[in-house]
Amino acid sequence: LAIRKDSNTAVRILDVGAGTGAIGLALIKRFGPSVDVTAIDVDETAVALSNENAQDILGPLGISGQYRALLCGASDFTNTLDKGGGDHVFNFDVVVSNPPYIPRADMATLSSDVVEYESDRALCGGEDGLDVVRDIVERLPEWCPDDGCVCWMEVDTSHPIMVGEWLGDEGRTSDPQTNPLNAIGCTRRKVQFVEGVKDLCGRDRFVQLRISSD
Repeated sequence: LAIRKDSNTAVRILDVGAGTGAIGLALIKRFGPSVDVTAIDVDETAVALSNENAQDILGPLGISGQYRALLCGASDFTNTLDKGGGDHVFNFDVVVSNPPYIPRADMATLSSDVVEYESDRALCGGEDGLDVVRDIVERLPEWCPDDGCVCWMEVDTSHPIMVGEWLGDEGRTSDPQTNPLNAIGCTRRKVQFVEGVKDLCGRDRFVQLRISSD
């Protein structure tokens, strides 16, 4: 968040998978007025709860000011014509996400204190757990400003090496011939794998990505 330390403009953060709003609201409490958070989620209850929590924690001006949660999934959070041509304002400096990432085969191994309080949709990320992660990677070039941005995601322990191999050393480039971002004039942008980071228990748990111009 030091990317704008010399600017009076707030750092724009996108939280994909708002849930209760914990990540976005924690960032606001930590960094104060220097950040502005937009959160998206596919669950109506989660969106309502995160906006309610924002009002409780930040006060009446929280929702209209620093925090807003929208009912929308990662793949549909776009202005591209193939998705109906939305009217969203992007230019996010930082993207954070704790997406559904449990591989389908591992769902049966989860403890009751997890599955009794979270829906399958909130936990399972498809056969390999990467369905929403792929959606985020595909949309990152549209979400970020011309000078790029950083993305942090919590993932399954099997994912950092998989994401690193998928993106490769040179990064994944949006193809103007096949990528619908070309329909709204996006330049070729690279999504690059920066690093995998372990959690406090020593497990591979997070990935950092970076967006840059080709």
